[in-house]
Amino acid sequence: MELKNGTALKGGEYIIKRKLGQGGMGITYLATMRVEVQRGLGTVTTQADVVVKEFFIGDYCERGSDTHTVTVISQRFNDAVAAGLKKFGKEARNLSQMNHPNIVHVIDLFSENQTEYIVMDYLPGGNLRDYVESHGVLSAADATQRISEVARALAFMHGQHLCHFDVKPGNVMLGANGEAVLIDFGLSKRYGADDRHTSSLLYMGLSEGFAPLEQYTDSVASFSPQTDVYALGATLYYLLTGKAPGKASYNINNVLSATRPVNIPEDLWQLILHSMQPNPEDRPADAAEFLRLLNGEIVKTPPPPPSPPPPVTPPSPPSIGGKTKIKGNSSGNKYLKYGLVAAIVAAVLFLGTWLVKFCSPEKPQEEIEQLPSAQPSKEEIKEETPPPPPPAEDNKVFDVVEQMPSYPGGQSALMQYLSSNIKYPVVAAENGVQGRVIVQFVVEKDGSVTDVKAVKKVDPSLDKEAERVVSSMPKWIPGKQNGSPVRVKYTVPVTFKLQ
Repeated sequence: MELKNGTALKGGEYIIKRKLGQGGMGITYLATMRVEVQRGLGTVTTQADVVVKEFFIGDYCERGSDTHTVTVISQRFNDAVAAGLKKFGKEARNLSQMNHPNIVHVIDLFSENQTEYIVMDYLPGGNLRDYVESHGVLSAADATQRISEVARALAFMHGQHLCHFDVKPGNVMLGANGEAVLIDFGLSKRYGADDRHTSSLLYMGLSEGFAPLEQYTDSVASFSPQTDVYALGATLYYLLTGKAPGKASYNINNVLSATRPVNIPEDLWQLILHSMQPNPEDRPADAAEFLRLLNGEIVKTPPPPPSPPPPVTPPSPPSIGGKTKIKGNSSGNKYLKYGLVAAIVAAVLFLGTWLVKFCSPEKPQEEIEQLPSAQPSKEEIKEETPPPPPPAEDNKVFDVVEQMPSYPGGQSALMQYLSSNIKYPVVAAENGVQGRVIVQFVVEKDGSVTDVKAVKKVDPSLDKEAERVVSSMPKWIPGKQNGSPVRVKYTVPVTFKLQ
């Protein structure tokens, strides 16, 4: 059903090398792309690996005898294929707007063989599903790092009212430096009050174990970011257990009621349970909230104000031999007694205040007499009132913003900078120590880098060198929220590998 190896597309600009996989909406291939590089003495033509995704619904489509042309099996499928083809093109357009380091980059979109093709960056690390199958489950630290990168990508999407609807380990690729990159936007859809839609295509493409209950219901008219949040929780569960959660209805009485696995920390387990609740309203609102919970940034509800103390019941008059000392109406006498005491106390307080005011040797009498009528003017009040503190938002460090910070020249320039400036510590090299250090930092409003720290450590010498290199980076292009520069938290993997 797939294109043969060596097939040329778009006039030979792309050459198919081999099939990578096939899903409900298409077939993906590894291909080579002809690239012309301009040099000082001329132009050099070379090749680069890319991924080509072909629109091809296996249940509805077939390939012609020439092995290239795609046709519909039956006329009754024409409408479904036409709708899918339209959505496939929309996937490319949506992806072209997603300028984020954890979202795959689209290179080209073209029509050929009565179908359409999307050309994207090739990510050599494979997907998370295959990685877990071959290497085993991830540690809590590695799983947290990978899922946080996926959550950042989704939070960026949700900020633009776009849902992915097919988050799963198989749709998360690993880049050259091990970073998680979200792919396959075939089911993605913009959401909102004015953009309702039916779920027929979503149902056709859902991934069992990672799709919540609402994705199984054909009658559902709209979706929200909580659908992606469920898949985030299910993906985190897979990374830590090596097992895909069951069908959503199964999870209610199994995964969600199971005892916490010993290798999953309590905070991650609670986040998984929170994210996979059957009712969308019981999950985190979106990927940004999921990310805050993952980072432990839980907003605590202030305690309620204390209740007023209960009224104090005055004690009964002392008794002598069972008879009260005050004769007559005991209730009336009791309140009269306490009323007299209160009046005496008030009189003493008033007299004491008067004596302090008028008999204090520190102030002359005539000055004291003017105090009751001397009220401060509005100008004096204004001068004495301290200026309000600056808004907290001015110094807030964002996890995700509308326009994420970027290194001048892009991701490839960043990797080039790191590889050119890292000095392998001699002690680590002599001992054969290598690994990948994850460094977190803040890109300030002016693009400078601050608060550099290794959050995933390998060795003290490697950690220190990674922090040094990141701290010495040139200024970045700052992130923006609502068109204004803001402070943004960012992470970069620094890989140390001995040749």
